[in-house]
Amino acid sequence: MHYYLKIISIMIPVLFLTACASRTNVVTTNIDTQSTNQVKQENIKQEEKTTSEIVGERYDPAIEEVVATECLHAWRIATAHDKQGNLSNKEWQKLRAKDEKQAIQELSLLAKRYPSSSTVKLMMGQVKEHLGKKEDSIQFYMQANSLNRKNPMYLFKLAESLRKNGNTNDSIKYYRELLSIEPGFTSGEMGLAQSLLANDKRSQEAKTILARIVQQTQPSNSAQEAKSLLLQIDGK
Repeated sequence: MHYYLKIISIMIPVLFLTACASRTNVVTTNIDTQSTNQVKQENIKQEEKTTSEIVGERYDPAIEEVVATECLHAWRIATAHDKQGNLSNKEWQKLRAKDEKQAIQELSLLAKRYPSSSTVKLMMGQVKEHLGKKEDSIQFYMQANSLNRKNPMYLFKLAESLRKNGNTNDSIKYYRELLSIEPGFTSGEMGLAQSLLANDKRSQEAKTILARIVQQTQPSNSAQEAKSLLLQIDGK
C-alpha cells in the first residue's frame, strides 16, 4: 500500500493528488502502527496470563527489580549482627532484636506497596527463620506459596521449615507437591524421605527414595546421608 502511494505521488505532478496521497499514507501508517501496538499489547497480556496461570503470580520485571533490591537491603539489616564478637549475650540479643524489627518493618512497608509480590513474603520468612522464629517463618512461607503456587524453592523452604519444626505430615504434602513440579530434586527427595522416616522408621517408600538417591547422585553429602539413613533402616 505504502509503495503504490509513493509511486502515485511521484508520477502524478498534481499537488492536490500528491497531498491526498501523502495524507492517505500518514493515515494508513498510523493505522498500521496502532494495529502493531495492539498486537504487542495482546501478546504481552497473553504472556502475563500464561505466567499467572502457571505460577499464580504475574511477573513484572520492573517491579521485581525494585523488590529484589529492597529485600536485599532488609536482609543486610537482619544479618548485621550475626556475630556476637565481644558483646555480652544480652547486648547481642538486643541488637539482633532491633535488626529483626527494622528489617521486618521495611519488608512490611514493601509488602503494602506490592501486595501481590511473593518475593517479599519469602524474604520475611527467611528473616524470621534466620533469627530463630520458626513458627513465624512458616506463616510467611505459606503466604509466599499462596501468591506463587508453582515455585519449587518456595515449596522447598516451606516443606523444610515444617519438617524441622516437627510437622512431618504437612511437610510430606509440600515435598510431594514440590517433586511433582521438579522431579529428581535431590534435596526435596531427601526431605521427603526424612519426613516419612519420622512417621515410620521402616518406611518402604523412604527406603526406595534413598536407594535412588544413592544410585543416581554423584558422590556427595546427599548420597552419603542417604547411605547412612539406609543403614539405619536396615538396623546396621
